[in-house]
Amino acid sequence: MDAQKIKTERLQLGISQQKMAERLGVTRRTIINYETGVTHVPDTVTKLHNCSKERERIEREAEINNDLDWLVDLLTEFAEIISTLDIKQFSNQKDYAHIVMLTCKEFIKQRGS
Repeated sequence: MDAQKIKTERLQLGISQQKMAERLGVTRRTIINYETGVTHVPDTVTKLHNCSKERERIEREAEINNDLDWLVDLLTEFAEIISTLDIKQFSNQKDYAHIVMLTCKEFIKQRGS
């Protein structure tokens, strides 16, 4: 990993030199030296950095999956509530849509969202 790439990677992650140093188990001065090309980035540091990035990717993916599971559960629950409405009892689609909207608002309100 060259000097410019390590700095670019760090900036893309949105972390400081100090935070990068902590993650890689080196000093901030070492990160500065890597980024300015004063010191060559050892392969072990490159591998540690790649492992750190992979761990973060996996954690982000898990968070997204949890959020999606929550959303699917919520939408399923809402769909079940809406399915209890009999469209035949409404004089037109506008009335039905209005009741669906009110039901949605109440549903969101009850969940504190």
